[in-house]
Amino acid sequence: MADLSRVLVGFWAALTLCLPPLDTYAQSASGDVRSVDFDECQEKIRVIIENSGIIPATIVDTDDYTVVNFPVAGGNVMIACSRQAGTMTITQYTDDRSPLTRN
Repeated sequence: MADLSRVLVGFWAALTLCLPPLDTYAQSASGDVRSVDFDECQEKIRVIIENSGIIPATIVDTDDYTVVNFPVAGGNVMIACSRQAGTMTITQYTDDRSPLTRN
């Protein structure tokens, strides 16, 4: 799982160029919001899936909003695409801060 996590982290950082490595978010639940066209955001998710082999859990998938969750070592990375806002939000949660693992 750790190797797969590194692949996802490294690939995403290279794909977006200016985005800091996802490890930077490991200690917080704050997200990075970027202006990205909805179709481009969804394409970036598809490329991550193809290159990493990780199949994310789909949380929301509508014509205007997509949220997926990639499991990574120590937590998860959620990526949200919003057509209306024209944004891509990337948030990494550690296991103890993840909204998916709270009781």
